[in-house]
Amino acid sequence: MTISDKRKVRKSPEWKEASNLYRHQLEHFNFSMFGQDAVPELPGGDERMLPFADVLEVCPWFYPALFHRAELMLRYGVAGGEQAFEQGFGMMREILEDETELEQEISLRLSRLEELLRYDLAAKYAEEASRMMPDTAVFFDDRAYYINHLPNADKGKVRQLILQALDIEPDNEYFINNYGWALMMEGKLDEAREQFDKAISYNGELANAWRNIEIVDTMLEHRIADYTGYLLRPADRRQLQAFLDEADFDGVAEMCADYNTDRIEAFKLHHLQSGDLPPHEILDAEEILTPFIESIVTVIDTDFVLFENTKIFYDQPGLIFYNYFTAMGNVDEPLLQSLYHALSELYAFLSKKNIVPASELDRLLNHLKTQTTHHIDIIDRFYETLHSPELHEDQRDAAIAALFGIKLEEL
Repeated sequence: MTISDKRKVRKSPEWKEASNLYRHQLEHFNFSMFGQDAVPELPGGDERMLPFADVLEVCPWFYPALFHRAELMLRYGVAGGEQAFEQGFGMMREILEDETELEQEISLRLSRLEELLRYDLAAKYAEEASRMMPDTAVFFDDRAYYINHLPNADKGKVRQLILQALDIEPDNEYFINNYGWALMMEGKLDEAREQFDKAISYNGELANAWRNIEIVDTMLEHRIADYTGYLLRPADRRQLQAFLDEADFDGVAEMCADYNTDRIEAFKLHHLQSGDLPPHEILDAEEILTPFIESIVTVIDTDFVLFENTKIFYDQPGLIFYNYFTAMGNVDEPLLQSLYHALSELYAFLSKKNIVPASELDRLLNHLKTQTTHHIDIIDRFYETLHSPELHEDQRDAAIAALFGIKLEEL
């Protein structure tokens, strides 16, 4: 097929049929990368068994389905995802004639790779895009951001790329802000502050720049050397206690959520830059920890639900796991084992960073292991009881409470 033919392919009946079939599958099946019902296991090797095989059989050049397949494979660590993405990128580049449309499509694909934490691939294709469109500043800026998340990131290269973007668009407040962020990541805080101020001077409503100013000012005030140090900064327990004394539970919850989010971000950044965990496992950990912490928040209202406050795991574990079971909807042994693994990885990291005392780590992990084993043992009985037609509602609730070792009125 010639380049001319490829650029006409979107007007072909095969493309139209593939588009309709693809849209139908998206409406009737969950191919979400991040939803609870997303495909957890994808077969490698046989393309006929992969998502959207029938769509691509109708029109092998229907690159949206190929990209979607690649993203699913990358999300779940299935071999072949990188090759599928490369194939999709090549098809897209040959089919799309309009440069503006191509730029938008590439930006979309780069953002998907960013969501998947595949900064290595995002940097690769941002570089390719900047070669294709050397006067498009955003791809230089994007590549700088992606490189900063890679192991042994070349900080000089990061600065060079952002400055290339600014050479093309010197008044772009987003690039100026991003330059400040890159400097902040290097620990050059005063220089970073200057860039954030400059970005604000161009756009006083630039939320990211205002947020970065808060971060860099906190780092300067508390002499925090690097961004990871900021993410792991000690919680302001005086302010938390003030909220608690005033019965401002929303204030406590919001502040604790901010700290916990930063701990997770530090965990992700550490493993991305060290290469200790593959990106899909980092995402697995984040996705499984979030609803578990939310389950704790609904139980604990007289203490601080912070990752470093490990006593929250010892208070009412039965009620915490009951809330988790009901929130998740479908709990099985692999899920609880994955939860334990994610908590183990997180707390090993927090202990290494002296956020959680090393002396507490073994005790905590033993407790979590015991709770995991116990709640694996009751899974079948929980669902049998929950769906039993022979039990009245009060009988069912009493039986479930007994399984979790909690009082009936706590349900």
